[in-house]
Amino acid sequence: MLYAEKKPLHKSNDLRRGFSVMPLADKFHLSAGHLSVLFKKETGLTISDFVKNLRMKKAKEMLQDPTIKIYEVAERVGLQTPAYFTYQFKKNESCTYSRNTFPK
Repeated sequence: MLYAEKKPLHKSNDLRRGFSVMPLADKFHLSAGHLSVLFKKETGLTISDFVKNLRMKKAKEMLQDPTIKIYEVAERVGLQTPAYFTYQFKKNESCTYSRNTFPK
């Protein structure tokens, strides 16, 4: 049920906005807690982990372009600062960022 419905979020290019479970839960007429349980059961991920993974995937795509600065990547994927982006990137990818991290 939810897997098919998550595609709009997955396809979203606008990760800049803060993400909240409540509007998504309202869309499905569920409580936030119940939606979170269903989402985890169906995908194996929490909603916040799913969004974080989307952000890192988008960041890796943007990092392929040497003209895009780190602060621009951080801003475009909705992370507060370049330092926080770097922290999340290292935590998620188990490596620090460099232009050679993801060869074309």
